[in-house]
Amino acid sequence: MGAVRGGSIDAHGSVTANAVGIDFDQINANGDLNLNSSADIAGNGFTAVGAVAINAAGVVKFRSVSGAAISLSTKGDMTINNLQVATAVDIAANNLSIGLLSQTPGAPGPLELTITGFGGAVGNSANLTVDAPNGLYVPILREATAVITTDALQISMVDPTITKSMLLTTPDQVLWFNDVSSQPVLGNNVQFYQPDDEFYLQVNNRFVKTDSYIVQYDASAQVQQEFDGALINGPSFVRDFDRMGWLGDSEQLFVEGGADNQNGWQFPVEAFDLHLQRFYGDGVALAQPGQPGVSIGDSGGPTELLSDGLGFTIIVKKKPTVLPGALTHRGVHAHGKFHEAMR
Repeated sequence: MGAVRGGSIDAHGSVTANAVGIDFDQINANGDLNLNSSADIAGNGFTAVGAVAINAAGVVKFRSVSGAAISLSTKGDMTINNLQVATAVDIAANNLSIGLLSQTPGAPGPLELTITGFGGAVGNSANLTVDAPNGLYVPILREATAVITTDALQISMVDPTITKSMLLTTPDQVLWFNDVSSQPVLGNNVQFYQPDDEFYLQVNNRFVKTDSYIVQYDASAQVQQEFDGALINGPSFVRDFDRMGWLGDSEQLFVEGGADNQNGWQFPVEAFDLHLQRFYGDGVALAQPGQPGVSIGDSGGPTELLSDGLGFTIIVKKKPTVLPGALTHRGVHAHGKFHEAMR
């Protein structure tokens, strides 16, 4: 079996090709389109009335392609300038770049989008713009990093796996998922953190529902987080740090930057869990049993927690000293050392 090089195909039915490398100008199929290559696949474009299934072992490059339902898979990288699909698209590649993925005009229901690495593994990166006026449904997304821009106002991600970060831009807001660091970063409407890499996400205009930790959000967003089977309205670790108050050792609330951590201070998972438990109505004390809680600092002035020059500051208002064993409703208290500048 050799390579298929050059030319165009205009078929009244389906088209199937198997080769060691496929390179073509244009394929028009009035039925299904099936291409299989043990090397690269490249073409100006294709149009299929039926389903499209393309499998390669090397680089895949297309300019403009369309089909009713499309499945694309390669062990290598994939670049597509324009991709139009009526119902669903399933893409597996090491690194994926799509200039514009759009749903066929007049197609019913939301656009279904699945993106992974080869064989369903976690891919290295995915960067794409999605035109989905009927909404976007993402049953599977497995990437180290993902950058998705869409005009969809309703988005449902069932079980995405993001090992590093995802930037999701909608017409209403910018959502930043950083699963490597919980350090607050400016420039996003909502910032999330999920060290387990897996979460779910539902977006309805400005309303966001998730089981990922919410680091911070601004006034343009409405957030709801699922925690231990309960739905909590409006939690934000940054926003609620002073409002909820703490009792115990503040050193457990932060991880400082150092030789092994160049990202500056950030919130550990335990701090998020304790924060959400306060919403949940559970009593929370970080101090060891038998150790009293004492107020932070020696004066009544505020303490600033800085984020290594990124422009973010938390103002923690100091409260009067509490009696041993007391749990305050508001305020920030700690047993032990408090870090005034986390650098």
